[in-house]
Amino acid sequence: MENSFSNESTPVSEIVSEMKSILKKEGDLNQEKEHLSRLLEQADFLLHKHDEDYNQFIELFVAMGQFDFSSKLQYLNNGDNFQNFIVTGLNMVNEELKHTIIHPCVINTLLRILKVPNAVIVITDDEGKIKFLNNYIPHLSEAISRSYIGKHISELLANYNNLKESFDKGALVRNHESFIDHKGKHYFVTVDMETAINGQKVEGFVYVINFVH
Repeated sequence: MENSFSNESTPVSEIVSEMKSILKKEGDLNQEKEHLSRLLEQADFLLHKHDEDYNQFIELFVAMGQFDFSSKLQYLNNGDNFQNFIVTGLNMVNEELKHTIIHPCVINTLLRILKVPNAVIVITDDEGKIKFLNNYIPHLSEAISRSYIGKHISELLANYNNLKESFDKGALVRNHESFIDHKGKHYFVTVDMETAINGQKVEGFVYVINFVH
């Protein structure tokens, strides 16, 4: 399928067309050297003028991934209304998250107060996909622990089906024996499980995982 944008003219494509036209001319190109140099400078400016803007976006997303919602994007000076619309939207989202998201360190502090500092809090959505994990999992690296975000809880708890069966029967899930299996190593844990309910709607599930020493 032909690219629908292939025939659209842009400032850079116009410069390229002009340069092609010059190069096709017969004669001494040395006479066009200054002209070609100016065109190259213009093309270079146009191709790189958004680099700083894109770096701002990248820095913001990295900060958000680290639970830092204090950053704000500056409005762009190039007068691009669409990009400034995106800037406004991202700043609004960041401000909302700053007031609603609880940083994992807050949960960790609470667990220390409750004298269970090594407990791992896992929150899933109503389908069992892990949305929050407060702490790195003991015996595993932080990177491996974080890799479970977005995966189903059954990929973390090896005998999840047994736990779910007890829960579905209406049993109160407390100190349920389970284990985490990673690269052939078994880490035995106990699990408490509760349903997070908003009104009559199940929003997800909360798991408190303690390692058995």
